[in-house]
Amino acid sequence: MTLFKANQRFFDVQNEPNEMLSSIEGYDDMPLLSLKMAVENLERIITKVTENANTANERSACPPDGLSQDESASICLYTMDGKVNDKSLCPQLNAALRSKDRSELLPYLMYLKLFLTALWKLKSLRKSVWRGVKADLSAQYPVGKKFVWWGFSSCVDSLDDIQSDRLLGTRGIRTLFKIECQTGKAISEHSYYNDIEEILLLPGIQLEVLSQNRPSTDVCIIHLKEIESTVSYLESPLTSSNLNNSMPRYHHDKPYSAPLSSTRSMSHLANTQRSKSLSVSSSLLPQEDIKMLKKATKFHEKRVLKEFINQERKKESIRFPKELLDCDDMQMLSQELATNKYWKAMYLWENYLNEKHILILMHGLKLNTTMKCLSLDCNFLNDEGASVLAAILKSNTSLGAVYLNRNHIGDIGAQDLAGMLQSNKTLTHLELSSNSIGDDGIAALSEALRSNRSLRTLHLNDNDITEIGAKHLADMLLVNKTLRELHISGNPIGDNGVNMIADVLKRNTTLESLDIGETKITIECMQEIGKMLEMNSTLKSLDLNHNHLKDDALMMIIPSLMKNSSLTSLDLSMNNLTETSANELACLLEESQTTLTTLSLSHNPLGDSGVSNIASALINNRTLIKLMLESVKITIEGVSELAQMLSLNETLHCLDLNSNEISDDSINLLVDGLKNNRSLQNLYLNNCNLTDECVSS
Repeated sequence: MTLFKANQRFFDVQNEPNEMLSSIEGYDDMPLLSLKMAVENLERIITKVTENANTANERSACPPDGLSQDESASICLYTMDGKVNDKSLCPQLNAALRSKDRSELLPYLMYLKLFLTALWKLKSLRKSVWRGVKADLSAQYPVGKKFVWWGFSSCVDSLDDIQSDRLLGTRGIRTLFKIECQTGKAISEHSYYNDIEEILLLPGIQLEVLSQNRPSTDVCIIHLKEIESTVSYLESPLTSSNLNNSMPRYHHDKPYSAPLSSTRSMSHLANTQRSKSLSVSSSLLPQEDIKMLKKATKFHEKRVLKEFINQERKKESIRFPKELLDCDDMQMLSQELATNKYWKAMYLWENYLNEKHILILMHGLKLNTTMKCLSLDCNFLNDEGASVLAAILKSNTSLGAVYLNRNHIGDIGAQDLAGMLQSNKTLTHLELSSNSIGDDGIAALSEALRSNRSLRTLHLNDNDITEIGAKHLADMLLVNKTLRELHISGNPIGDNGVNMIADVLKRNTTLESLDIGETKITIECMQEIGKMLEMNSTLKSLDLNHNHLKDDALMMIIPSLMKNSSLTSLDLSMNNLTETSANELACLLEESQTTLTTLSLSHNPLGDSGVSNIASALINNRTLIKLMLESVKITIEGVSELAQMLSLNETLHCLDLNSNEISDDSINLLVDGLKNNRSLQNLYLNNCNLTDECVSS
């Protein structure tokens, strides 16, 4: 029998707010995604959410009740417990549902769409269910009170179950709720723990207290009944497009870390006012008052947006990270964009935008002549939105940089953007990482870049490019004379694909930066990369990270690196390099003609010996500015050598030692080494298990 863990969700009723909140909205307009995609926005909030989502999917391979695998898995994920200090999905989601500030729900809207869709498809149960808490809540639930529970409510179907040892037990002060529900959902067939009959009550359920009973001095049984109301606080997530269980075509699962920090945000301006506007009295309101509240709330939000635009009107940039913007909001932005002469950059990250929003925004962009940068990362433009944007950019003469990372763009969208590049003469920077662009899309982009004379930077990381796409890129690089940066990491290009690009770069005289990290290359292509490094005199940055190349592979390019006179940045992170490689790189750093200014060796088991050799080489090195040694398995011995180097080195500006087992004594050595140092500006020691005393001193 499965062991049933603490399951705090069964007795978290005391977390319910004792006041009325605004309706739960926003999820119904979201696309229905796979579970893995639906939780992408939660990776920074929920502990191990992606890992747990994968587990839930595997457990839901053959779901009952007519649910899809992702729908069933969304229920399973909700019921998965974490460690005591983990931020698990269930308590975090319920905390957001119970919050006055409805903006706290924004990161959960994609998951809520999937989760509620699954629950809506389950048969509604009319029966008595039980939940409880180890506290006396009788004063909060007087007979006759009508109220709303805003979080999901986990219940069981018998008094014996709620009083079992794995739940509340039979000792101590307890409040037991007997609930006559009308819309309960039996989820045990989809739960991570299937040995208890769990019935889930949906958020926004409206209840009335029928009676209270005290069978003993330490137990109070409160009898509740679900009641109907003319107002719904939770609308159906089902639309005509997903009633048939079909999932949209958005299934690209590659990770992308979008820039999230912002010095200003509309939500920062409005949080206090908004939270006040969404809270009303603790009794149920009549329908007319609810309608007025919703209208007032919407009006308030529009007024806040207008005030924010007025406040930011004369700034050089405006940012709306993680704001849920609707079509009316976009209309307001578009109108401002048409006349604003100050904004040079607009950042719309993670705003749940689709092609309809972009179409509205483009009306303003047509008339704008000052905007230089448009960031639309982490939205849902898809091919349709990319096509709308491409049509506008064909004739745009001001935008120089466009960011479309993680937007579910495929080959069709890439082909339309390629058509734009054939006529656009001002765009210099285009990012399309973490999309679903395959070889056909790359073929179109490559063909356009054979004649394009403006684009300098192209990011295509984490797409679906194979060696076929690499061949198209290589052919383009033979004739293109303007592209300076090409980023294609995270694509299964393989040895043959990288060999073709490396061969072309022996003759290309314009490309300065190449990122081929995590492209599934092996030692087989290192010889070609070495030849390229010997013959190429323009490449300044080469990224080979996360290819697991090992020492033998590095040995093949060390002689070429010795001869190269242009490379300034080399990333060899996550390649299983040991002290053998470190020793060879130390020899490279000791060469007087070396041009390297940045060297990344993070996540390689270099050990103390390897790091010591690197440190010794840097004592007299006069070029290296940045050294990355995160998680390289060093101890006080290696730190001692680095400290000695710092006391003598005159050029190093940045040293990253994050995630190493560095003791307090090691820090003292570094402090002594820095006493005579005049160059180091940044020293990183995060996740090094330092004591609080050491950090504070």
